[in-house]
Amino acid sequence: MLPKKNRLDLKKNFLEIRRNGKTLRGKLFDLLFQKLVADFYPPSFAFVVSKKIDKRATKRNGVKRLLSEAVRNFLPQIQPGIKGVFLAKKEILGKSFVEVKEEVEKVFKKENLFK
Repeated sequence: MLPKKNRLDLKKNFLEIRRNGKTLRGKLFDLLFQKLVADFYPPSFAFVVSKKIDKRATKRNGVKRLLSEAVRNFLPQIQPGIKGVFLAKKEILGKSFVEVKEEVEKVFKKENLFK
């Protein structure tokens, strides 16, 4: 699980990020993100796994934990002031942690979100 300071409140921020942010498409997920002007905010993320992915809550929660852990490993390297929402795709089911972590790294590098 991400530390509390790195968790994004979806209700407050989702529509703002969707309107003003950019979308990065990956094989396993889409990332909606927004760079804030103020760099003193820590990077924060939220994870959305639809019932279209899997009807069982245990599978959806497992996907959220997998994505959360992959992002947590990169937190010290991510630029401050980034808000992001991960939208999981059906292809993420059955993937290992290493595959998800590589995809997260590839998407972050593509948009230069690392320091």
